[in-house]
Amino acid sequence: MERIHTLINKLQDQLNKNQNPQNLLSTAQLLVAELSGIEMPDQIGKVSVWMPSVYFSGVDNSNNKETIVTTMVKREEPFVIAKNIGVQKPVYNNQIKKEVFEINDVIAKTNNSLNDTIKVEKKELVAKLADTKIKDLNKVIGINEKYLYINELFQGDETMYERSVKTINNFSVFPEADQWIRRELYTKLCWINENPTVKQFDQLVKRRFA
Repeated sequence: MERIHTLINKLQDQLNKNQNPQNLLSTAQLLVAELSGIEMPDQIGKVSVWMPSVYFSGVDNSNNKETIVTTMVKREEPFVIAKNIGVQKPVYNNQIKKEVFEINDVIAKTNNSLNDTIKVEKKELVAKLADTKIKDLNKVIGINEKYLYINELFQGDETMYERSVKTINNFSVFPEADQWIRRELYTKLCWINENPTVKQFDQLVKRRFA
């Protein structure tokens, strides 16, 4: 860079002294050659060096006549000097997409883990409730379950349902209740063991006498 400064100063000095354009051109060519040899860094900005328009006056004796001649050196395109200006490394779209995908993966894994945990806790709760003793069937059978049992197990007869639940509640031990259910409900109402609603009702009866 020291030689570049020297050449620029020399060119400015020649300009101030109105030296011959050929001398200015020679110095400018040396400056261009020096600038062209600079190695470009990875991350660069651009600094433009403009050559000014210069006018020279002199006497032309070529035709044995003294003629005042004015010569202009036109301003050329700017020389580009490579200069490290610490440009921040760009972030490309594919990098952004990758980060978004990674975040989505983390969220998806978190949601899956949370759902699995809820399912396990729900199963454990159901298992615990299945073993909990019931004192009164009427208090644990909700309105939806009640009409499900009436329609599917008691042929739509609500009175028969109410009477049967009351009878079961009055038994002291499960064998007596189970015997009555087999005789009065399974046989007369044609209940089937594989029926999910029958299994659900039987489970409630077992909890009543657990």
